[in-house]
Amino acid sequence: MFSPIALDSFIIMYILYIHILVTDKYKKYLFSLAILILLLVGLFFSLQLVKQSQDNRSSADQGNGTNVVVFMVDDLDSASFYQLVNNNKLPNIKRYLIDKGATFNNSFVTESVCCSSRATFLTGMYSHNTGVYNVAGAEGGEKNFHQYSNNLPIWMQSLGYHTGMIGKYMNLDINAHGSGIRPGWDYWRNIQGGYDSRPGMYSVITNDNSVIYPDYYQAKYIAKTVENFLNQYPKNFFLYITPHSPSHQPACLGCHLSSQFHLGNHQSFQPIPRFQRVQTISKRPSQKARPQKSYRHISLQDL
Repeated sequence: MFSPIALDSFIIMYILYIHILVTDKYKKYLFSLAILILLLVGLFFSLQLVKQSQDNRSSADQGNGTNVVVFMVDDLDSASFYQLVNNNKLPNIKRYLIDKGATFNNSFVTESVCCSSRATFLTGMYSHNTGVYNVAGAEGGEKNFHQYSNNLPIWMQSLGYHTGMIGKYMNLDINAHGSGIRPGWDYWRNIQGGYDSRPGMYSVITNDNSVIYPDYYQAKYIAKTVENFLNQYPKNFFLYITPHSPSHQPACLGCHLSSQFHLGNHQSFQPIPRFQRVQTISKRPSQKARPQKSYRHISLQDL
């Protein structure tokens, strides 16, 4: 089969032949024929691309793809992470991910802030192309993101994958383009207010744009929701799991509660010193509990 370049070259040579050798009497007919052939060639290859996309989806549904799960942690630098690992605070992560996986020692971020890194991960682009330079302000947050038609979940869908997002999408995402499901995701569980992971203190936006308040801790909710996703899509899935960090308040950008954060059984862990804090917090800001009547206790079908 000819390639598109070979066919286009042939048509160009054909048009030159008409222009040089053919008399004016027949030129307009042959030109019309050349244009018709060019349009048919374009239509043919467009249909081939559509068929290839459908074949990829069908192949995925038959279980011929590789499942992909991405865990994105929130505000965890590598030095603190390995201090936790070396102090045996993350035994399952070490056993199942570190010992059996690969470590990218020369991996770098384009902007060392939360929202910019998330936008870059979803697109493979620098901030001047994603539009996101910071977590908030005029150049920060999802409101500046403008690559909805060209990002990772859309690419994965085109290859036949079922896509799921569970957790934090981007900073200030609920204020960006409404709270509905973003393009490219089959399964959408956008956790809001997840910095307070206690039961009833965070909300979740689902595929149909409804809001639920889980009555158990965020970690348990994520685990149950992942299980629900896998029951719906047992094969050929791309799952993006992004829990919120419990270490800071969204209203206090750059302020980490290392001295106030209750470590429980992790008293031996001392966070790696960071840049000078913008402000000091003496205690966690008080937050009124939502009225009990506003809670909607959820079951597995709500996940």
